[in-house]
Amino acid sequence: MSNHHTGSDLSATSSNPSFVDRVDLETIASIAGAARARTTSLIVACTVDPVPKVGAFNAVWFIDFSDGVQWVFRTSIVEWSPIVEKRLQSDMIGMQLIRNRTSIPIPLIHDFSIIPENAFGRPYMLMERAKGTPLSNLWFDATWFAEDKRKTVFKSLVYYMSQLQTLEFPSIGSLYYDVKSKSHIVGPLLPSFDDIENGDTATRGGPYNSVHVYLLSEIARQISSAPSMGHKVSLALLRMFSGALPDETLDGPPFVLSMPDFNYQNVFVDNDGNVTGLLDWDGMVVGPRQGGYARYPSWITRDWDPLLYGYPSPESVSTPQREDSEDEAVQGEGSDDEAAEDKIETPASSQLTQFPFREQLEEDSPSTLQAFREEYLAIFTEADPVSARYTRYSHIFEALEIAISTAFCRGHIIDRLSKYVFGRDAESGESLSAWHLEQGIEDEGKHLDVYGFVKAMYEGRNVDAVVDVWCDAPVKTLWKEYADAAMDKERWAGLEYWFALGVHPYDAKNYDDNVEKDILEAMAHPRCVGWGEIGLDYRLENSPREIQQAVFARQLKQAVRLDKPLVIHTREADDDTERILKAEVPKDHKVCIITYATNKNTAAVIRDMVSPFESSPDTTTVPPSSLRILLETDAPFMIPGNLYDDLRKIGRKKLPISHSAMIPWTAKFVADIANRVRIPMPPAAEAAVVRYQSHWHLKPTEEIEESEIVLASVEVEPWDADVVMKVARENARKVYGVQFIDTQVYS
Repeated sequence: MSNHHTGSDLSATSSNPSFVDRVDLETIASIAGAARARTTSLIVACTVDPVPKVGAFNAVWFIDFSDGVQWVFRTSIVEWSPIVEKRLQSDMIGMQLIRNRTSIPIPLIHDFSIIPENAFGRPYMLMERAKGTPLSNLWFDATWFAEDKRKTVFKSLVYYMSQLQTLEFPSIGSLYYDVKSKSHIVGPLLPSFDDIENGDTATRGGPYNSVHVYLLSEIARQISSAPSMGHKVSLALLRMFSGALPDETLDGPPFVLSMPDFNYQNVFVDNDGNVTGLLDWDGMVVGPRQGGYARYPSWITRDWDPLLYGYPSPESVSTPQREDSEDEAVQGEGSDDEAAEDKIETPASSQLTQFPFREQLEEDSPSTLQAFREEYLAIFTEADPVSARYTRYSHIFEALEIAISTAFCRGHIIDRLSKYVFGRDAESGESLSAWHLEQGIEDEGKHLDVYGFVKAMYEGRNVDAVVDVWCDAPVKTLWKEYADAAMDKERWAGLEYWFALGVHPYDAKNYDDNVEKDILEAMAHPRCVGWGEIGLDYRLENSPREIQQAVFARQLKQAVRLDKPLVIHTREADDDTERILKAEVPKDHKVCIITYATNKNTAAVIRDMVSPFESSPDTTTVPPSSLRILLETDAPFMIPGNLYDDLRKIGRKKLPISHSAMIPWTAKFVADIANRVRIPMPPAAEAAVVRYQSHWHLKPTEEIEESEIVLASVEVEPWDADVVMKVARENARKVYGVQFIDTQVYS
């Protein structure tokens, strides 16, 4: 069964739970030494790495014994309670059973305690350290990733996962151990650590002897606490899908144990791709075969969870319209060549292995993911033809489970499922989701339209105004509805709504006289404060360079003629951006650079030409004149690193999208950087020049090379998010002419 959104990525973090910083390393060393002596009769000295790694629900310390043996000390960051004790005990029972009955490489547990009454003062687990490298570190590494290694990974996973079918159970639920009968039994489903952390400590029902009964019970549980009618409507749609999609022949027993988070950060491999460790079995349950050992690995089903799938510009790649269309396909039957209509290339094709930029994007295209599934299915079929039948449509079952349990992903998955079943495409306006918004994230699916989303997100939070950027070609007519509605402030929850409109370099190939006519109409609207997002992007080249340049210059001319502030996007196009701006834009014209990743020389040229700018993600320059900060809200690859600390439940290596609700974290991130490199606040900032280079994922606590910092001798006052927001607000007023109430923006 899928635990798709509670990953176990471990990282050193600047906002550890308070107990982590108080941990006595000598106590950990003492527990480890005693366990080593007890299990091996050897007394060996050990040292504990003082820097812990903190994941979604656990903190770990690495232990090195003087004879080269390496262990891991792990404790839950969720505070102990009776339900936590039951959850830990069930997981321990499952891990020990799998370790004893299979050859699956689960780390050997040397010692554990599920209660806080011990020397450490919290539940803990002491286990051997996994050998090898996390697959997440290799999958997008061009020097490692190759067809032979990928197939080795798949073959090794099939070999180990298929062993779970030898552990059969009569019902769906959590695993318990009956001391009297000395047997493993299935009882009610325990809440996950995610549930517990959110205050849901009740058992979830069961045990169930039917997949359909289990799914319908989970939906009923969600409906009982649904915050809105739209939420209930969407759950009702899921009830319909739950009755039709799962294979009826798999409705009953046997049921099996499953790896809760079957993702690549939990798969360790050697250099050839052989699996050396499978980690993170927290929240283990007994569940359906198609959601257990027979399912696809989660990293090759990412396209079925659209909100968390970060592959850009799907219209520019060959994306299957429907993976299957026959009724028997929905039920789980069908031949191996049913996907032929999608014209999916096989994994042996050159397009699959040479797809451009996958290393930078850390995402595979929809057609590539489908090809990976076909490859995994072929390997499973060769090893176990019967079980492979359950694998074929296991990604559909996984998507269904995620949609039921995870509210903020629900709307997008419903649209994906409706497209699969009915052939409907959300982009054509035939969305079945009750709250599918045009852009952004839906605040856990609670809102029926964008106005409700804005109201819930910003009302009462001292946010005064928003500037919405439209950049599609053809121009989406929805801008007019939003802009007209802005004439009534109450429609926008009391916020001032303003917008800018232009054609993004991605869509430059679609620019024509009709598009320009639509843009000019928008420019005449009283709520339009800028022309953009426009510019050049040579990183992906969705449009040919010469077309990008011509369209960029054409839009600049029109914007200058109308005296409209510019919203510029420039990426890996330094020379041409500089040349065209110099040719078309007067020095006193107001410009905001909202996507910028280039060298400091080009930055200096742009700085001297334009008004305040925000730069990201690779190079930030604070010039000696004045602070030039704006906070962009829609930046798919520029999410502030501190957000991960507060959203551990997402459990992703990276979040694929950003949105306006992340502004507080962005402001805090900027403040942390300013404090770290000692950027003085205005007006002292005018005496300093600071260069700070990083990649988008760098956290404020990570090392910064001294050579990257140049400071004048000035007194520096500490920054906070409120100050950053104040500077950003003032710059927005200067660029766009937007009037804000003089009040705190961040809260």
